[in-house]
Amino acid sequence: MTAEGTRPLLRAAVAVCVGGIAFAILGPSWAPVVSYHVGELVTVAALVTAATTRSGGERRAWVLIASGVTCFAAGDVLNTAARSLVDGVGTAPSPFEPLYLAMYPFLAVGLRALVRHRAPDGDRGAVLDAAIFTVGIAAVVWVTSFAPQAGDPEASGMRQALLLAYPTLDVILLASTSLLAFRVRPLTARLTVLVAAMAVLLATDVAYVVAVRQDTHTSQDPAAFGWWAMMALLAVAAWLPASGQTPTRTAGDLALPGRLRLAALALTSMLVPLVGVLSGGSTRDRLLDVVAAVLSLLVFVRLSGLVRALVASREEVALLHQQREERRFRSLVQNAADIVLVLDADRRVTYASPSAERLLGVDPVDMDRETLVGLIHRGDQAAVAACLSRSAQLPGPGDLPAAVTLRLRDASGAWRHLEVLATDLSADGDVGGVVLNIRDVTERASLEHQLRRLAMHDPLTGLANRVMFAELVQEALDRAGSDRDGVAVLFCDVDDFKTVNDSLGHDTGDALLLALARRLDACLGAGDVAARLGGDEFGVLLSSTCAPGAAEAAADALIAALRDPVDLDGTEIAPSVSIGIAVGGTTPAEMLRNADAAMYEAKRAGAGRWRRWSPALHHRALSRLRLTTDLGAALERGEFSLDYQPVVDLADRRIRGVEALVRWDHPDRGRIPPLEFIPLAEETGAITALGAWVLTEACRQLAEWQRDLPGAPDVVHVNVSARELHATTFPRTVERALAAAGLPPEALVLELTESVLLEDPEGAASTFRMLRQLGIGIAIDDFGTGYSSLSYLRNLPVDVLKIDRAFVQDLGHGLPDRTVARGIVDLARALGVRTVAEGVEEESQLADLRSLGCHEAQGYHLGHPVPADGIAAMLRALATPVASGG
Repeated sequence: MTAEGTRPLLRAAVAVCVGGIAFAILGPSWAPVVSYHVGELVTVAALVTAATTRSGGERRAWVLIASGVTCFAAGDVLNTAARSLVDGVGTAPSPFEPLYLAMYPFLAVGLRALVRHRAPDGDRGAVLDAAIFTVGIAAVVWVTSFAPQAGDPEASGMRQALLLAYPTLDVILLASTSLLAFRVRPLTARLTVLVAAMAVLLATDVAYVVAVRQDTHTSQDPAAFGWWAMMALLAVAAWLPASGQTPTRTAGDLALPGRLRLAALALTSMLVPLVGVLSGGSTRDRLLDVVAAVLSLLVFVRLSGLVRALVASREEVALLHQQREERRFRSLVQNAADIVLVLDADRRVTYASPSAERLLGVDPVDMDRETLVGLIHRGDQAAVAACLSRSAQLPGPGDLPAAVTLRLRDASGAWRHLEVLATDLSADGDVGGVVLNIRDVTERASLEHQLRRLAMHDPLTGLANRVMFAELVQEALDRAGSDRDGVAVLFCDVDDFKTVNDSLGHDTGDALLLALARRLDACLGAGDVAARLGGDEFGVLLSSTCAPGAAEAAADALIAALRDPVDLDGTEIAPSVSIGIAVGGTTPAEMLRNADAAMYEAKRAGAGRWRRWSPALHHRALSRLRLTTDLGAALERGEFSLDYQPVVDLADRRIRGVEALVRWDHPDRGRIPPLEFIPLAEETGAITALGAWVLTEACRQLAEWQRDLPGAPDVVHVNVSARELHATTFPRTVERALAAAGLPPEALVLELTESVLLEDPEGAASTFRMLRQLGIGIAIDDFGTGYSSLSYLRNLPVDVLKIDRAFVQDLGHGLPDRTVARGIVDLARALGVRTVAEGVEEESQLADLRSLGCHEAQGYHLGHPVPADGIAAMLRALATPVASGG
């Protein structure tokens, strides 16, 4: 319940009290009794209301107090009813005294609950003060009430117990009340009225016990009006609004008693000797009592002086501490690198810390507003004004102040970067303005600029990096609006850059990239941007309006400019680049992806070319991607098979061997040409597993033919890729394939192209030697179309040279290529290796090859590639004698 909500209740309580008093004085003889009971009911209602509107420990306290007063009121009502019905019943001691007495434990426990709720634990001084006060008052109560009754031999047992119970319970209640009065600080109005009610109750009880002992107690004696006053005070205390919050002082705080409290303690300590003086006795006893009273007074006067000295000492210590803090603060401000300015309502500087003069060269206090504002960069003046405006709108001191970063010209004319926090302390009388805390962050701003440059530029070439390039592409697309065909991206990749790194070293490779970056940047027009996207990849943004064909023309110019030889420490390198073009798009990522895809198409078409992205190219790229995905699972699904082409001995036309050719029957696209999926398999690494399967299947099939068919081939030729050859496990793979089929090593011939051999001649020679030790044959496929270097033929253990079809197709027609074929056959004869001619399609070619001394041949004239059962049928036909006519 709020303070506003309790005011009507408080007015009603006051009205009831005033009306009750008037009614009791001016009304009929029964009016005092009625007024008394009405006051009790009002008090009970007020206490119940207080209990229901409080929470926590305070709620429990008011519940206990309300319970005690309810017991007392019930006893009063019952006592009045009994007295009106039966003469002699209801006078002291009354049968309902237990209800009266039950109030005291409830009140004592309730007051202790208030103490626990309102005061911290450990305030020993307050406890000691309460004990002193309680003992002093208890002594007076003993002398005036308890001692006379205890020594009265004529008092009945019940009467004596009653007269002893009230003083005893009063002492207990006095202890709780004293603890509340001395320990709780500040003592609110509600608690003050509550303490006053308890004091009235204690005084009334003393008067009641004296009246009962003297047989003068009536329903209209002062004791009855004392209880009525106690009830009225309790009602007022219950309805008074809460003021203040629960103290947050800790138990260890030093609490010094005030003058009123000291006076109360002094008076209490003198009560016992004063009662002794007033109660009579011998002159000696009275003299001792007077001396004790004087000594007590002197001791408390001395203690009062000590308290005042301690208070003065504490104030002096606090003043010294404040002065020390002020000196420390002044020293920190004067020597701090940060600047503190205070602006008044007109935004004039009323205070400036010494560091401001060191930064600006002059004291800002001596400047007018225009001069000070003129030092701020024009681009930051609006932000500063907004910062000051926001600082005045902060709702409370706990909110973060407004902040802004600005540029300010210093005394030397250089721009300083400052971070400013603005806090409006205009309401603070000690400040009276907006406080600006300013930190010089020039070095940090410079470092952030350098870090941003490093983050957005390539450290080797100084060009924009991929992140910055994407941002620039996005800006160009935003500027273009709906006409995005004016934005083009070129994706440039240096051809065969890995060879430069591997052969000449990474330092030379970096020097080549730097030279190409400079050429690239020099070729661009105004507004165009070059970037290094990573490795040997560069990007070019053509952000100017691109006419049809402009991007292609720019690509031609770049290819031509970058093709010029580069001299790197005496080594001349003639680089080339492949370029992919993407014109228009919705996002930078899309344009880069399209240009990258087009660049790979350019590389597949040959070095030093460009290709422009188109939907058809995208379709091919997706198709290639899907084919790559399908290739990974094709082997597991059993989609591969082998065809075999006969290799015929030219001397007797016998099928001396077969070449195993892998075929892929795709479930959706049908048979896919080897030239389409073999390069994919090599790129993805699937060629290793596929090659192992081809080896195993070809060896198994040859073993089956040799076991079941007469005239079966002696050897099977299997093509090997560069990735397979350079794998360290390849010899072991070959051994497992032969062992699984039960074939001798000489039944297997591995075919490799010249380009495969020249990628790593030393590694190839090592692998060849291991295979030759096993007895496996080695053939060079398509001989004559590659490098045709005699050095690798001399160093490699080769068994067969296969003459490429290009030198076979014109045999039998008397063309010059017969000379080339003869030279290859003569070279093989000199090296002691066999020759096999490929692509034989006519009988006349066989005759020429036979005359040149070629050993074997294969081609469509001798047999197309067919599945294994086709070879079996061919072998059976050759083994069956032709029937002669009669």
